[in-house]
Amino acid sequence: MAMAAGEGPRIDTIEQESARGLWDAASGAFVGASLRRSIVARGWTVPDFARASRLDPGSVYAAIHGRRVRDTTAIRIFETLERRQPMMVVWE
Repeated sequence: MAMAAGEGPRIDTIEQESARGLWDAASGAFVGASLRRSIVARGWTVPDFARASRLDPGSVYAAIHGRRVRDTTAIRIFETLERRQPMMVVWE
């Protein structure tokens, strides 16, 4: 993919990433791509994140795929993300 003159790769700030949000209140589910980026930006793999959050990896993958999860699962995901600051910004 060629870039126009003066155009570089897209780098989002943390504020821009959080503006898109991780949680869709209307559907009661995570925004999968944003959740995956948030996990990776903090240096975790999905299995490592599942261990850190004391969740079954299947529950984390369900959240990443935009499926509804239990309230306790959502709370554990948010709490675990808050424990580690992003080391980088990841985009697709």
